[in-house]
Amino acid sequence: MTVRTRRPPACSLAAAAAFRAQLDELGAMLLEPEWLGSKTPHRAICAEGHNCAPRPHDVQQGRGICRACARRDPVAAWAAFRARLAELGATLLEPEWLGAIQKHHVRCAAGHDCQVRPHDVQRGQGGCRVCAGNDPMTAWAAFRARLDELGAQLLEPEWLGANRRHHVRCAEGHDRWARPHDVQQGEGICRVCTGRDPAAAEAGFRSRLAKLGAIPLYTEWRGADRKHRVRCAAGHDCWPAPGHVQQGKGICLVCVRHDPATAEAESKIDPQLGRR
Repeated sequence: MTVRTRRPPACSLAAAAAFRAQLDELGAMLLEPEWLGSKTPHRAICAEGHNCAPRPHDVQQGRGICRACARRDPVAAWAAFRARLAELGATLLEPEWLGAIQKHHVRCAAGHDCQVRPHDVQRGQGGCRVCAGNDPMTAWAAFRARLDELGAQLLEPEWLGANRRHHVRCAEGHDRWARPHDVQQGEGICRVCTGRDPAAAEAGFRSRLAKLGAIPLYTEWRGADRKHRVRCAAGHDCWPAPGHVQQGKGICLVCVRHDPATAEAESKIDPQLGRR
């Protein structure tokens, strides 16, 4: 009785041929003696000499052949992480590999104990939060020190974060809410003291108007650079910008002879005015 050997389907033969061709292109050697299917690992040796077992489907999708070469091999990743720490002058205190995105116990070159992710270190994001200025306790201490330098008093009982407002009393006694990041960047603590507080700016504008004998007619504060309706000491309704008034540029265009209509009318009476 003759036994017939079952031949693989034509599609499998074509897939096997394509897989072998791709391995040849990538400089790899196929060790698997037969086709096992597109989603089954096949033994091979990559161009770098690593033993690997890629799936034909993954290779066709461009996912590579070798986990070690693609930095997905735990042993290779562990070795690369230790090598990178050595380059940074850091000491590894973790006894075993926990994974690329898991924190590992490390002592940085400056002697700080820290927890770092191998993935972050390999991407150049540093190892130590203290050295990188991202450690909460270090930032908290630096913020308090900066407030002391500025003569301010910290009223916030705990650290809320570099970009969160903290309750502070400035050197002039104003209760304010300052962001540590802004203070460290030199933007100051108190908006009142730096002239950026809306209430203080409006109060200063009204005080200036009173000194000049003018009356505010506006109903809403619109900002130091926006025009506000005012009646000057001579009875003219005008629209000065508070910022200009505080700079001594006057209130009323008519009174300072900058109003075109008034200047034209006056020039008809006194030609000398028309030649100003």
